[in-house]
Amino acid sequence: MNTLKHVVITGASSGLGAALAIRYAAPDIRLSLLGRHQGRLADIATAARNKGARVTTACVDVTDRTEMEKTLLAWDDEQPVDLAIANAGTSAGTGNVQETLNQ
Repeated sequence: MNTLKHVVITGASSGLGAALAIRYAAPDIRLSLLGRHQGRLADIATAARNKGARVTTACVDVTDRTEMEKTLLAWDDEQPVDLAIANAGTSAGTGNVQETLNQ
């Protein structure tokens, strides 16, 4: 039994994020999709709506912590998030690649 009602996906405007959005799209599912490319995000939202999902989108860069927090909290206030897929993100790095190669 699927108990998910609200799914948030970052990086939803292309690649794996877009594929996940289409995979989770279904009647009685709310998808909240974040991406940096408005046109592609709109296309994914349309495809998800065609599968019966209620879709909300926002063009937000995940490196903008203030805007991410504001957007995610607002979405959770509207309807509690059941699943968040952090498909796009930032990294502090795993070290200097060139430095590693030279060792």
